[in-house]
Amino acid sequence: GARVGVGQLFYPYINIATVAITLGNASLGTDYTVTRYSGRTFYNFFTTGKTMSITTSATASVNYLVLGGGGGGGGNYSGGGGAGGLLQASAYSLPSGTYNIGIGIGGTGSSPANAYGASGSSTTFGSSATALGGGGGAYDIGGGSGAGLTGGCGGGGGGGHGAANGTAGGTGSQGGNGAAGASTYGGGGGGVGGNGNTMNGGVGITYNNGTALQLGGGGCGGQSFNGVGAIGTYGGGTGGTSTNDATSGSPNTGGGGGGRNDANTSAGAGNGGSGFFSISFLTASIIV
Repeated sequence: GARVGVGQLFYPYINIATVAITLGNASLGTDYTVTRYSGRTFYNFFTTGKTMSITTSATASVNYLVLGGGGGGGGNYSGGGGAGGLLQASAYSLPSGTYNIGIGIGGTGSSPANAYGASGSSTTFGSSATALGGGGGAYDIGGGSGAGLTGGCGGGGGGGHGAANGTAGGTGSQGGNGAAGASTYGGGGGGVGGNGNTMNGGVGITYNNGTALQLGGGGCGGQSFNGVGAIGTYGGGTGGTSTNDATSGSPNTGGGGGGRNDANTSAGAGNGGSGFFSISFLTASIIV
């Protein structure tokens, strides 16, 4: 206690429990980063193709973000891929235990003209959350396409041939829907923050873990005319044109790949961007 004036005030000792964290099969800088923002410590995982883990010594209050891999763009005036699905939780009570982490891989964009883009794979956080991969984009209806594929965010629909109507976009269950294509362009893939529209991918979100990250943009649809394709945002890929190739979703953003244009045969559609997982502890924590 501390003596103040003629009286005595006694201040109780406050014990702030520290949760010990053990990370398995993960190397700092290679598989994950540690950042600080707003008084919290963030553990950010980004490596695909391996199972990592996090073990906590006691129940902890956490925030987390789980983002699946983006879908690939389709071929031939095609739809852009949908972004990976997004799941978030705030002040989630995480019991002590070990939780496996798997980062979703982006789907491959179509290389043949008349083919769908592949859907992305899921990002998982134990049994607590599974963020689905984004749906692949569809291709030109003149080649017999259907609607864009469903996923965390829906893939864009294929374009039409001449005056033909395009096909519908796929539905997203953890984000936006893909847009329908039209006569000369494919629909944009859904983003985690909104639906795709004519040519453009849906918007994503900004996530701040000490750096303002732009995540989960849908891929843009391919076009049958020359010029600059619709520009991807929030990690989504740009759509292809007769003179410009489609681009892939940015790694670790879950962005969808851009749709290709069949007249430009130098490259296929864009691949989806890989997924991402971030967790921050509201309880004091330390890696052991």
